[in-house]
Amino acid sequence: MFSFLSTGMFWGKETNPLAQTAEKEYTIFNSIANFLCNSLSYRGADDSAIPGFNKDHQSSGNDEGTDTMTIDDVRRILSAEVVCGADRLDTEVHNACGSDMMSDVLAFVKDQSVLLTGLVNPQVVRTADMMDMVCIVFVRGKEPGTDMVELAQERGIVLMKTPLRMFTACGLLYDNGLRGGAE
Repeated sequence: MFSFLSTGMFWGKETNPLAQTAEKEYTIFNSIANFLCNSLSYRGADDSAIPGFNKDHQSSGNDEGTDTMTIDDVRRILSAEVVCGADRLDTEVHNACGSDMMSDVLAFVKDQSVLLTGLVNPQVVRTADMMDMVCIVFVRGKEPGTDMVELAQERGIVLMKTPLRMFTACGLLYDNGLRGGAE
């Protein structure tokens, strides 16, 4: 995507500060991505420290994921605490997405069941309701306010919180068979 910037073909990178900044950001992004890929490709003895990591799970090359997973399975995998909706933990889920930008959820998410987010405001519950999501998981231990809890209860949406970061939570769900809707 940024290759035209790194070759200087975008208005001449020597004279264009935007092209220079984009090239630096691209270099930093590639360094981080390479580090993460290399770090995650090795799974050693420390994997037991990651809650929900399925050490015995070997990817079968099946990108379809599992046929069924319940909200309770998501809770168990993410070591999540149920904030409200404990009576709906047996609800099946088939897809998930992770985003802090509700505009992206509205624009790009289709037929999702679980939303993972670090954003804590009532708009999250309204967005999840509009997209027919049945569960919201707040990452990084974020606490939803009472207004959010009441709104989720009215809409029949399960709220949970996990101490995990978004990247780790999404990876654990993917590793255990839950996929995004675009796959």
